[in-house]
Amino acid sequence: MNTEVKSPAEETTDDVLGRLVGQVKTSLGNIASSIGGSREEAIEMMKKAIAKAEKQEAAEKKSKDLKTVKALCRKHGFTSGQLKGYVKASPAPKVAKAKAGATK
Repeated sequence: MNTEVKSPAEETTDDVLGRLVGQVKTSLGNIASSIGGSREEAIEMMKKAIAKAEKQEAAEKKSKDLKTVKALCRKHGFTSGQLKGYVKASPAPKVAKAKAGATK
C-alpha cells in the first residue's frame, strides 16, 4: 500500500473515496459500540442522519435562494404581480388514464 502523502490538488477521486471508506468503517465500529448494536444498525442510523442533513441543507438552500430573489426584486423594482406572469409553479405530473372498456 502506498503511504505517500499527496497534496489536495494531486488526490484523485479514488484516493478521497478510499480515505472516506476507512473513516466510515471506523465510525461504524464506534457507533455500533456506543449503541450496543450491530454495524447494520449503525448503518441504518447513519442513513437516517444523512437523510435528515440533506433535508436541512435543501431547506437552507431554498431560504438563501429566496432571499436572493427578494433582493433582486427590490433592486429592480419588481412586484409580485409582475412576477406572477413570468414565474409559474411547475404543474403536477399528469397520469394517463385508461379508457373504459379499452383492451390491448
